[in-house]
Formats: sequence, structure tokens, C-alpha cells
Amino acid sequence: MFSPKSTHPKTTGAPVNLAVLVSGRGSNLRTLIESCEAGALKGLARIVLVVSSRPGVEALEVADSAGIDTFIYQKNIDVGELLSRL
Repeated sequence: MFSPKSTHPKTTGAPVNLAVLVSGRGSNLRTLIESCEAGALKGLARIVLVVSSRPGVEALEVADSAGIDTFIYQKNIDVGELLSRL
């Protein structure tokens, strides 16, 4: 398990914004959310966007219930729109 050292440069200042790519049930997403809220990543990172190429997957519901913005990736999408959400 990752455990940041107190001298790590990212332990001070604003947390890093993360986008998480998902394709299914969201079990890894749940773990990441918990880690950002109360685990090893607390204060270091926050999930600001969850991206899926598959509409309707359970992971999108997990993100919605955690108050995290979601995005459905499709071919020929404007990548600028996606990046603007970070």
C-alpha cells in the first residue's frame, strides 16, 4: 500500500486533480474514492472526473453518488471539452 512520506513535495499545497477511466462495476473506483477521502491519498489527490466509453455502467452510478462529474467518451469527441473538466 502506498504511504506518502511527510517530506514528499506533494504533501503540501493543493491536492492533485484525478480523472479515472472506468468500464464496469466500479470496484476500483470505490477504492480510489475511499483512499482520497480517508486513506493514503487523503489531502494529496481528489477525483474530479470519471470517464467511460460505455454508458450505463455501474461505475458511473458510483461516481454520481459520490458527487463526481462523469463523461461518456465517444469517437470524434472534442478532447478540449474533456480536458476542460479537469
